[in-house]
Amino acid sequence: MTAHAVLPLDFLPKGKSYVAHLYTDDPTVPTKTQVRVSTKSVKGGQSMEMKLLPRGGQALWLTPLK
Repeated sequence: MTAHAVLPLDFLPKGKSYVAHLYTDDPTVPTKTQVRVSTKSVKGGQSMEMKLLPRGGQALWLTPLK
């Protein structure tokens, strides 16, 4: 069963662009850690939807888009 979470980005300046670096548990990734690394463009004021596996997790690192 997959859980869904919504992360509001309202703590960021509204309308400012960022790159979200996502580190997500994914059993289909053929590595020892089974962590998928991806990026996504986001803006302050938006929300991000996340899918979380049972006993899994996700990390997020935001950097300003230049």
